[in-house]
Amino acid sequence: MTYRRVWIVMILYLLLLPGCKTSKSSEEKNEEVKVSLVEVTKRTLQEDLQCFGNISYNKKNNITVQVGGILKNLFVREGDYVSKNQTLAHLDNVQLQIQQEQAQNLVETARAELALKKTKLSEGKLLAEKEFIELEKIRSMITQKKRELEESVIRLDNSKELFKIGGITETEVRNMEINVEGKKSELYILEKELEGKSLGYREEDLIKEGIIPASDPFILKSQLIELNTKTLKTEVQVAETNLKNAEKSLQSVSNLIHELTIQSPCSGIIGVEYFEEGEYVHDKEKLITVMDVDRVLGVFAIQEKEMPFFKVGSPLEIDIPSLGYTVTTSIKEIAPIADAQSGNFSVKAEIDNKENKIKPGMFISCRVIRETEELPCIPETAVFYIDTAPYVFKAVNNYLVLEPLKIKQSQDGQIWIDQGLATGELVVNNPSPFLKEGTYVGESK
Repeated sequence: MTYRRVWIVMILYLLLLPGCKTSKSSEEKNEEVKVSLVEVTKRTLQEDLQCFGNISYNKKNNITVQVGGILKNLFVREGDYVSKNQTLAHLDNVQLQIQQEQAQNLVETARAELALKKTKLSEGKLLAEKEFIELEKIRSMITQKKRELEESVIRLDNSKELFKIGGITETEVRNMEINVEGKKSELYILEKELEGKSLGYREEDLIKEGIIPASDPFILKSQLIELNTKTLKTEVQVAETNLKNAEKSLQSVSNLIHELTIQSPCSGIIGVEYFEEGEYVHDKEKLITVMDVDRVLGVFAIQEKEMPFFKVGSPLEIDIPSLGYTVTTSIKEIAPIADAQSGNFSVKAEIDNKENKIKPGMFISCRVIRETEELPCIPETAVFYIDTAPYVFKAVNNYLVLEPLKIKQSQDGQIWIDQGLATGELVVNNPSPFLKEGTYVGESK
């Protein structure tokens, strides 16, 4: 009997169970909460960094005196704008002026000496030409004397034959012999004179100097003239060298005197003057500092955590409020080491300043444009915070799930998500503080 009752109870339980489930499901649906859902979309994140700084000089040119002297004229004052190559000052050095006069005199002397040596060389060549003529003359005289000697010898022989037959006296024969001996002496003297005058004008003289005699008589003559004017030609070369050395000395002194006139190496502003007129400025001392303002620098700082996003060449906008001027430029230089106190990195960007309107020290604001990135994005109104940590209610199969977030950036009422949500998911917008995880939201939109 007891066994039968148990079976009856079990059958009744099974029959009533579906009805209970249906009742419970209906109850849950009756408790459905209506919420506004928004879809997670992927949007481009354009992250810009706002920072502040000031204008600084691009380059500082310290003008150093190369040659010492008394500051005779100072043509500019601190704050004056100067252009490139403009004369700024003039120094006076009496010793250099004396040296310049001495060097100029040496140049004039060397020029006169060179002219004299060239004249002697020309005269030497003429004398050599004259020697050739003289040698030809002596050769002609020798030829003539030889013919006269031959004729005199023939007459002497004939006279001796006549003397044998009594045709002439012994005195006449003796006179003929004396005449022949005289002719021989004259011929000997001419030959010796030719031998002496030929020294330096022979082919063997060329060979001794390592010169191959030319077969052409005209060229051979030129070779012999060059040989006999060799010393004079060397003297001309020495005089030319002396003139070059004198001119170099004069040029060196003139260059030093030129350094006494101080010119600006660039366009800019006179920043500092270190001497007054009448003072002596030693060489290697700074006289003037010129600030280059054709291009100025915008100097600002970037926090350490932002450094990975920036590099030399990154674009940025610089606004100068005092001038109402905005310029687009790029990062020129990033300090390799962070500031020990602030932990920031100094960043510099060049700004064109041809009109010289931008002044060092002016306040600037910078907007550094970072690279774009595609990330999941939701409205700021969908996010709420629990102990400062960001959360959203995500709708999964019509039920709410509490999801923690890692926010990348908040901008213009939108939040870009780094971690926690994916594109296409649904989240509750403007969630009520009474919502709980697991709440059924049905098909709410």
